[in-house]
Amino acid sequence: MKKLTVLCWFVLLFAALSACDSGDNIDEALVGEWLRESTYNWTYIFNEDGTGERGAVEIQTFTWSVIRDDRVLLDFAGFRNQTWYYTIDGPTLNMIHRGNESENINYFRVDHSADVVGIWAWPYDESLQFVFEADGTGTHNFAGYTSSFYWFTARENLIIDHGPHEPNEHWHFAVTDDNLTIDSRQIAGLTRGYTRVN
Repeated sequence: MKKLTVLCWFVLLFAALSACDSGDNIDEALVGEWLRESTYNWTYIFNEDGTGERGAVEIQTFTWSVIRDDRVLLDFAGFRNQTWYYTIDGPTLNMIHRGNESENINYFRVDHSADVVGIWAWPYDESLQFVFEADGTGTHNFAGYTSSFYWFTARENLIIDHGPHEPNEHWHFAVTDDNLTIDSRQIAGLTRGYTRVN
């Protein structure tokens, strides 16, 4: 009888641990898009339904779930799964690979900063403008030509996406009163200043 009781407890314990590791939990704080620090184009996307994707040019899809509070399990459907330790501190996500702790990577939450939304003109010629819409679309008016783009921010980073046929622009941005300053992360010493006109 004692052996049977011990066996029952063992089965129940195994079932409980299996449920914890099976990945039924979604951490709402993790849901969203995250931009990898220093690359400015490599992202993680964690969806509310437990699906996700990561990468830049080559995109990998996965399903995800949180196990044991501080770990996220990524299931690549046929490929080897990965477990990452993670912490979230405000707009910053830190992920450490469970099997290789040298992979210690920070990501910044992607959004559309309200500070950037608006119409910004070059002070020396107000016909030269950036327009940043709240939905992440925008236009650049330059020398009588208007180009469209998508944009987003991740902490102090501003990324302007011109589509698949042109390289993205990566800027460090700062807004002070009605002035927008952008410093290129691609061309050393390239700085631009704009004034809000709306």
